Amino acid sequence: MNPWWLRPPAEEGPAKDPKPREPAKKTQDKKQPEPQGDSAAPSQRRSGRGGGAKRRRSPAGRGKQKAAAGRRIAVFYDIESSDQGLDLDLILGRVAEKGKIIAKRAYGDWRLHGDRTEGIRQADFEIVDQPRGQIAGQGSVGIQLAVDAVELGVSQDACEVFVLISGNGDFSPLVMKLREAGADVIGVGARGTASAGLVEGCDEYLYSDELVQPTAPAPDR
Repeated sequence: MNPWWLRPPAEEGPAKDPKPREPAKKTQDKKQPEPQGDSAAPSQRRSGRGGGAKRRRSPAGRGKQKAAAGRRIAVFYDIESSDQGLDLDLILGRVAEKGKIIAKRAYGDWRLHGDRTEGIRQADFEIVDQPRGQIAGQGSVGIQLAVDAVELGVSQDACEVFVLISGNGDFSPLVMKLREAGADVIGVGARGTASAGLVEGCDEYLYSDELVQPTAPAPDR
């Protein structure tokens, strides 16, 4: 008997060819080139000072987010360019619908308008005396009023609404600056004497000669 290492190899039947496997396809997504320039999607564009940029609001501008009852109001009465016989109680009543009045100031040369001080004091206005003269000049009332308005617009507890009882068009630049700071500006004056530029510049203009007392609701029967 031949040892196992001398034995001839056993004959095997024909090998069965296995079914060849197809190589797995690599699913690799092609990286799409990022669009450039104006064709880029909004999420891919860098934010700048344009459309999506946030703007910092001024203290006065924050009042637009508040409820009407919580808005701070300053009322400035230019006695020099306003008609006599204004119904201050009616005007203040309409203004109070916009928020809380925290300042009321009346500007003028009270040596010339002393007969009007009683009604103004009864309406709790602070009297700001601006005498006319060679040094002060006729425009001193407007200068002082503008300075006070700016101070109340940038203070810590800034006003959100400014009411200007005047028909003087010289206040148009002041109105523009207050609105740029985010405040609302309401003008009050007679239709026949109010400057068209001032009326156009205000957010709202109340014609004092057309205001009427609100009618009380009829009692239920």
